[in-house]
This record gives sequence, structure tokens and C-alpha cells, in this order.
Amino acid sequence: MTCPLPLKRPKWPDVANEYRHFRACGMSECGALARLGVVYGVDSETVRKYVFRQMKGK
Repeated sequence: MTCPLPLKRPKWPDVANEYRHFRACGMSECGALARLGVVYGVDSETVRKYVFRQMKGK
């Protein structure tokens, strides 16, 4: 028996909290965005878009 595929793509975790954590540890903005980009396999501009969207509460 195989597992069915999920009906919806899983949402990103709360990357804004992870970004705040990296910044609190003294990492630069560019460094924090690049680190999250490596973790999620996307470029830092995509991470920036999601981080600031989550920080605005949208």
C-alpha cells in the first residue's frame, strides 16, 4: 500500500521567527537570508519576500 500524495503543498514554516533568531545571534541581514535560503533550497530574495510578508502578518 502506498501513501497518497497530500492534496495541498505543505506551507513554509514560520521563517520570520527563524530569521529573527539568526539576527539576534548577531548575523547580518544578508547572512541570515542566505542561510535560510540554503536550508530551504531557494534564493535569498525568495526568503526575503516570505520573511517580510510574515512579519507584516499576511
